[in-house]
Amino acid sequence: MEKIKSPKNYKYFVLYFIFTLIAIFFIFLQLLNLLEWDVKIDIIALFGNSLIISIIIITVIDLINLLTSKKSLFLLPFLNMTLSIILFLLMIYCFINDYFDIVYVWSNSNISQPLVYKIVAIWAGQSGSIMTWMVFNSIVLFFYRIKTQVSEIEKKYDPVYILSCSIGLIILIIFLLILFFQMPFRVEEPYILPEGSGLNPVLLSPFMIWHPFFTFVAYAIFLIPFSIIISESILLIRRKIMIKLKLEEPPKYELSSPYQKAFLDFALKFGWLVMTLSIAFGAYWASVTLSWGRYWGWDPVETVSLLPWLYCTAYFHSFSFRKLNSKIYKFNTILIFLSVVFSTLISRGGGVNSLHTFVGPQELLFWVLLTGAILLIITIYILDKVLSHVFEDYKNTRLFLDYISYFFIFALSFVLILGLFVPPLSYFLSRFIPIDPIYIGADFYNVLATILALGLAISLIYCSLYNDYKIKSITIAIIGCIIIGILIGVLINYVLVAIIIYFVSGLASIISIVNHLNDQKGLKHFFRVNSKKIIHLGISLILMGTLTGKLIITDIFFLLGFIILLLGIFPSIVIVFLRVKQE
Repeated sequence: MEKIKSPKNYKYFVLYFIFTLIAIFFIFLQLLNLLEWDVKIDIIALFGNSLIISIIIITVIDLINLLTSKKSLFLLPFLNMTLSIILFLLMIYCFINDYFDIVYVWSNSNISQPLVYKIVAIWAGQSGSIMTWMVFNSIVLFFYRIKTQVSEIEKKYDPVYILSCSIGLIILIIFLLILFFQMPFRVEEPYILPEGSGLNPVLLSPFMIWHPFFTFVAYAIFLIPFSIIISESILLIRRKIMIKLKLEEPPKYELSSPYQKAFLDFALKFGWLVMTLSIAFGAYWASVTLSWGRYWGWDPVETVSLLPWLYCTAYFHSFSFRKLNSKIYKFNTILIFLSVVFSTLISRGGGVNSLHTFVGPQELLFWVLLTGAILLIITIYILDKVLSHVFEDYKNTRLFLDYISYFFIFALSFVLILGLFVPPLSYFLSRFIPIDPIYIGADFYNVLATILALGLAISLIYCSLYNDYKIKSITIAIIGCIIIGILIGVLINYVLVAIIIYFVSGLASIISIVNHLNDQKGLKHFFRVNSKKIIHLGISLILMGTLTGKLIITDIFFLLGFIILLLGIFPSIVIVFLRVKQE
């Protein structure tokens, strides 16, 4: 018997939030216009820095309270979120009003820059990116904690819930400290370009609004699954030690609150959705950018953005064997967040050559190598475990196919990490030993990633059709398609072999969807049965788009593929949301 405790007077907190915004932005900041320019800028900078310090103090108090009293106070995460949003809006206010004495504003804006690009310029550099991520983190943590669980009998909070909140706050404190030392409100009178340096011309695009926005939302929401899995793992280890030593009753090691469980499910699915949107907008942005002119070119920053999506996709392929091997899915969940950190480090200065050179200097090399090494080690561990289970469970067709597709997704992730890890490692080693830094270009990924993607496509064909057709029949059909593809490839182009396999993978999904159409059972049943096949179809179309060059058909494959992929993911999120509303 558990009950959910939450504040009854949400409306008052909403009113406090609105009143605070009005008081700051429509009264306090407007009164500053009566002062001299230098004084006004100094006060705004002092106010911004004070906000950062205040958020740090509140977060630390919240953390101490959680660890000592084991109680989650609604007011503290509310204040944290409120002040974080005010900090974010204050920086946007500085951009809108062209306060170029603030160095960060001067570096990423100018007086003639359109208003919308002044607003989104906040996430063009390191300080603003960290601030944006921190704000979304505080919002996600707030909604994760908006309902708190307590046992009616024992009057004790769920230990996994308390520990996961604590881990989330520790990570938030790290972000806040980095932001504080970055000094986003540093004031310095501009001696050159007094009207602002301005954004890089490549960033003056509508996609500058949506691509980073969806990326930061996904990165923030993945914090919750990471914190929960780490908490459960810590408490499980503690439980085993206590049982072995025959100590007091060991604590629970699984999240037990219905709301938090639903939030975990929602976070992973919603993160997968917005990460897909981020990659889709980023790929299309690359295709319309004059100097790039392609959807995907295996640029390091593009490549690393694919890692969290691949790990999240793999997570949803682990459902069939999750209970049999919980370590795999737990490590998988941890990898999602670690790949987010790795992606951020690579994007913001990770010792690689990239078209995205405007994002920052290469100053985080050590952390790139550390995070990359951890990713490689855990990925290799999971690949080894999966291969072991493939050979053990080959008689269970469903399980075998899920392990195979899971293996190919992880093998593809391994190739991407390796390609991103070797250049900064060689660059680091070149400082101590006489070697030239190694550059890994698109050819490395085109060859290895295509081979692994072919293996994934073939496994998806089996996954789509095995319920309706015999494995032998499916195998004969696949072999026939490969032979036809090779013959056509010899005559025209070997790339057609891969395109044909991807096409057959998509066709298999369509066949399976048609076979399971049932008008009488409604849309809910349709998506429950076919959402996985719809996702497979979307992936197949995107893979076809990667090999069709710059033809008009590339646009069709990519755009249609992403739309279908999103169509397959979205219904499961709606179901989670409706379930939360009911509870």
